[in-house]
Amino acid sequence: MIALIGVLIEYAFRQARFYGAATVCTIPVAVAAFALAWAFPRWPGDEALLTAVQGWQSPPLTAALGTLTRLGWYPVSAAVSLAVVAVLLWRKLRVDALLFALAVASALLTHPLKALVGRPRPEMAIVEPAPHDMGFPSGHAAFAILLCGALIFLTWQHVEDRRLRWGFTAALVLLIVGVGLSRVYLGVHWPSDVVGGYLFGASVLLTLGLLRSYLLRRLGRSSGEDTTFPKVGI
Repeated sequence: MIALIGVLIEYAFRQARFYGAATVCTIPVAVAAFALAWAFPRWPGDEALLTAVQGWQSPPLTAALGTLTRLGWYPVSAAVSLAVVAVLLWRKLRVDALLFALAVASALLTHPLKALVGRPRPEMAIVEPAPHDMGFPSGHAAFAILLCGALIFLTWQHVEDRRLRWGFTAALVLLIVGVGLSRVYLGVHWPSDVVGGYLFGASVLLTLGLLRSYLLRRLGRSSGEDTTFPKVGI
């Protein structure tokens, strides 16, 4: 694993690509955030921001955000992920199918990470039953950015219509933000828990994006074929 990380970092600097540099910058920030979460039960502003967000409470908003947060429920997330992988395999985008599956599966790592950090959740939940495991990083926030971020990347790689690309991107970004907001609104996470989930997901996505470029170049050199894929004309 250490050797693989070293190869990816060296490749990032050699290729001088944006996402390579972003990977090298994001991972230390994520590590620092995890260290701070381990050291402090909450960050400055966490309680004030959570209280402010919960001040928006209304039955319609609670119902809407409760529905939004259930998108991270495993049967729903598994069904969506399997459907995307099936489409990618059908389109013969095997590298993208593999890396997409790795991206969404990496959300499972938030469970041992929560136990490692050991930060309690806020005692301000407005849902029953309230979750009782540790809070940092937010698994829902991590899954939202992993799933939606991967879909944004795939959209810009394989969808030709510019308006559709921007429309999908806007909708997916709103979904990422909405899921994170719902976890704070429902009182099951501190805002910094959500930030931790986003940083974890972003680190994974950037690393996988770098790995994708590396794999496609290696496959192209070994086969002598063009490893770029045509965009879908929709």
